Amino acid sequence: MNSKIISKDVALKMAKNYELPQKLLNNINDKIIRSYAHGKCDFSIQYADGLTQENYLSVSTQLQEAGYNVQMVYANGKIFELYAE
Repeated sequence: MNSKIISKDVALKMAKNYELPQKLLNNINDKIIRSYAHGKCDFSIQYADGLTQENYLSVSTQLQEAGYNVQMVYANGKIFELYAE
């Protein structure tokens, strides 16, 4: 067992390396394309799209690295939705 707290850099690296399911990646990319096709530049990712407690940090990190501003929406202490623009 590790006797140290994991640093922020290590945690972010772990989040970036978390492999996202292809279905979730397809849903995110479809939402991005539809958003821009309708003249908008914002979209949201929810549980129905494949967002989970386990992958939301990785999704958020990867969206930020792609240049999107990301807001996390919580409900009852758990991630509910990611809003990106």
